[in-house]
Amino acid sequence: MRNTGLFIYCVNLLPQVDFILIEFDFLFFLGFLLGWFALGLFRRGRYPLGIVMAPTRELARQVEKEFREAAPSLDITCLYGGTPISQQMRDLEYGVDVVVGTPGRIIDLMKRGSLVLSEVQHVVLDEADQMLGVGFVDDIETILSSVPQKRHSMCFSATMPSWIRELVRKYLKDPLTIDLVSMGICMES
Repeated sequence: MRNTGLFIYCVNLLPQVDFILIEFDFLFFLGFLLGWFALGLFRRGRYPLGIVMAPTRELARQVEKEFREAAPSLDITCLYGGTPISQQMRDLEYGVDVVVGTPGRIIDLMKRGSLVLSEVQHVVLDEADQMLGVGFVDDIETILSSVPQKRHSMCFSATMPSWIRELVRKYLKDPLTIDLVSMGICMES
């Protein structure tokens, strides 16, 4: 596996899984006290707490797969183009914990009113250099300006060109840079 493989996905998942599972447990307990019908009311139609953006549908699907294996109790949807948007809209209408997707489809669903990011607490940009390198800069900025200011954000990138550093300065508060290559941390192919 390469440097952006399983290690990075685990790092992506941990802060989100812990918080979302705690919130899910509270809702489950509350639903149990009020009856199973109440649990259905609390779960349906909720807005996502986490969003992971990836440059390609293949990477988005891989991240979604890692989430499903690491946290099977979470409702996760993967949003990307090239497939009918109606099923993705139904998933969002039902309510999800985490959205994984490509910026283009995320923007499309935001414009349609199907994806509301007002409750997002965790944002991950995966392979940001690839995403921004293929022209998603405006889309990323639109998405980041739609999530609450108070959030936990992570940006993963194999390289750190000046435009990535500028994006990090603009949207991340007190960013910490971890250079895995200079630390000698590398995953085998």
